[in-house]
Amino acid sequence: MDNNDIKLKKAIEVLQSFYSVIKETSDFTKKNAHELGMTIQQLSILNALATNSNLTLKNLTEVMSMSLSKSSVSLIVDKLVEQDIVERKSSTLDRRQIILNLTEKGIQLYQQSQSNAYAYKAMLLALNGIDSKDIDLLLTVHDHIIENIKALK
Repeated sequence: MDNNDIKLKKAIEVLQSFYSVIKETSDFTKKNAHELGMTIQQLSILNALATNSNLTLKNLTEVMSMSLSKSSVSLIVDKLVEQDIVERKSSTLDRRQIILNLTEKGIQLYQQSQSNAYAYKAMLLALNGIDSKDIDLLLTVHDHIIENIKALK
């Protein structure tokens, strides 16, 4: 096996490892979303709006951790507006821009989601017994990988 084959094998192992972590934690996120009567995408928007107030649709699409198109986010936001979870208001600075925020119901759902937080609790338990230096190193390596992948685009 030559050096390129070894590197390719390692790249595949890293990618499969990422997929496994995502799959395992997404099961907990699905449980949280289901208990709130939401989809994972709706929950992701709820979390994004709770931690970033006064977002436009474009800004919301950019800050979300899921890669959804602006039109997909718009459809999900429409549904959340219908359910009185999100409200739309015209910007006071630019009336052409629509600002998105959580309603009182949305804030309550977010608080309930945070108290459930199954994925976070599972990750916390999974990281038990792993040295904090190793966790810091893992996060640093992930940041480098993300930067390198973004540079390829």
